[in-house]
Amino acid sequence: MTIQRRSPRKSMTYYVSIFDRSTNAFVGHLANLSKFGMKVTSTKPLQPNTQYSFGLVDTNILKDANQIGFDATSRWSTKTEDDFFDTGFEFSNISPEAAEMFELYG
Repeated sequence: MTIQRRSPRKSMTYYVSIFDRSTNAFVGHLANLSKFGMKVTSTKPLQPNTQYSFGLVDTNILKDANQIGFDATSRWSTKTEDDFFDTGFEFSNISPEAAEMFELYG
């Protein structure tokens, strides 16, 4: 089944690290972003159809190093040719700070 995007995605021009908010463990890097979701590239597979609580710190945009939190549900995951994993997420709960930061990206 093909999922159609509701808005265009913007590829990232630098690495933005994504963390699991409950464990503070590194998950992967933000690869691209749209108004409704994102793609994360990771070294380990992430389970499809699973709710995640993420955080990120982008010192290129933020003046201080506060973690921005948001929730997203994984919709698909695939292994890449270079042994990484790409996982597509749909945002489910975004803080005002995260929405503002994502708006600055694209």
